Amino acid sequence: MGISSSLFGICRIPDAQSEGSRMKTLAFGLAMAMGIGCLLPLAPAAADEPTGTDAIAERQDLMKSVGRATKAAGDMVKGAQPWDQAKAEEAMQTLIEAGTRFPSLFPEDSKTGHDTEAKAAIWDNFAEFEQISASLAEDAEAAKAAAANGLEAFQPAFGAAARNCRTCHEDFRESN
Repeated sequence: MGISSSLFGICRIPDAQSEGSRMKTLAFGLAMAMGIGCLLPLAPAAADEPTGTDAIAERQDLMKSVGRATKAAGDMVKGAQPWDQAKAEEAMQTLIEAGTRFPSLFPEDSKTGHDTEAKAAIWDNFAEFEQISASLAEDAEAAKAAAANGLEAFQPAFGAAARNCRTCHEDFRESN
């Protein structure tokens, strides 16, 4: 009777316990482990997100890629470059990803530093900022789909996506 076994090294189960009692203890331990496992996805993923100047640097890099994408699409729309469906779709994919990613790149500790051009209005009106970002992703998705139907279909759809850029810059970016 002096020997006992353990459940995952946590609970000591005396050998004198009945089989039914051991099963209840095991079931309880497994239920606890499953319960904790179910709660883990609810934990904030913020630990994976950049903070401070890292967030500023990442959003500046993302904005540069958006600038390249909108220039490529805009040049096709204006006729400065020949129409290329694949390039238009690639440019819109960049905007989709940016619209999805932008809100996570504005943590509270990234309001200043690293030559940021972000206005305090982003944090004061974060729900509006998130909505504009979501609209960018949605409108870019529509423009990407429209590209399959040629330049005439792409032009107005790209215009809708680009309006989100303009709105965000007017409301949330410091002028140079």
